[in-house]
Amino acid sequence: MHLAHFLNYINGKQWRYRLKIEGIPFMEQWNDWLIQPSPGYLETRRDGPLPIRQVQWIDIDASFEKPTISNNKLKRTVHVSQLKELLQARNIPFAIIDNGVVRVLISGISKKV
Repeated sequence: MHLAHFLNYINGKQWRYRLKIEGIPFMEQWNDWLIQPSPGYLETRRDGPLPIRQVQWIDIDASFEKPTISNNKLKRTVHVSQLKELLQARNIPFAIIDNGVVRVLISGISKKV
């Protein structure tokens, strides 16, 4: 799967993202969007645009919380299995870490546009 196709798939989902950038200590802060502003680059709300060659992995929190209508409590919706199926079907290396966060290795995704 090409990176652009992968980003198109996750675009618009109510998920959160964070990048591990080579040579920079890992940041725990989450971003609410991830785009490819131009070929060879990635960008989030807090990071970038960054050359893809500097990004080691993308962490994806494929869940979100929203208030329920009936009692105003937050309901957590988890889509980890949906994301796992996509990655497994396309032979993209990933790991499940920290409470269902999916870590996708950039080296496992073709960087062609």
